[in-house]
Amino acid sequence: MVTDNAIKSEISKVLRDLLATRDWSQADLVKAVFGKVTQAGRMKVSRWCSGQMAPSAADLINLVSATGIPLEKFAPKSDMAEPSQDLTRVECIRDTSGMSITNREKWLTISEAAEMLGVSTARVHQLIKIYDIPFEMLNARLKLVQERHIKEFVKMERPTGVKLSCRE
Repeated sequence: MVTDNAIKSEISKVLRDLLATRDWSQADLVKAVFGKVTQAGRMKVSRWCSGQMAPSAADLINLVSATGIPLEKFAPKSDMAEPSQDLTRVECIRDTSGMSITNREKWLTISEAAEMLGVSTARVHQLIKIYDIPFEMLNARLKLVQERHIKEFVKMERPTGVKLSCRE
């Protein structure tokens, strides 16, 4: 069975190799994954590279998209390893829906979409349902939307009186 430490160690090795082969700094990786260099992004990448922390499922998808490294490279090599539910679901997304996670698309969690829109997470769920915004369930609790769909939604014309936020 693969342990959390083995996963963190494998991700750390892959990222250190990536930085060395591309002659990138950790800040370069932060910018590639998150679109800009922030303190929170620097802390995450530092912890990933040192093996202290593994990326969240959403960050892992963005990491794969930003670097072009296949998802399988981030999994420890073991004959007895069972893929985690999250990684299996990502493979299902790639295989069955035609949504390639290596196409440099940025994926957002509902919380990230809510922050981007300036509304609550409950309102994001409502907007996804009302406006049929495409999403993918990574597991039972993690819903992901592509950033471009949120940006398209913001630009979309809505009938007079229909507000983005319930409070407007």
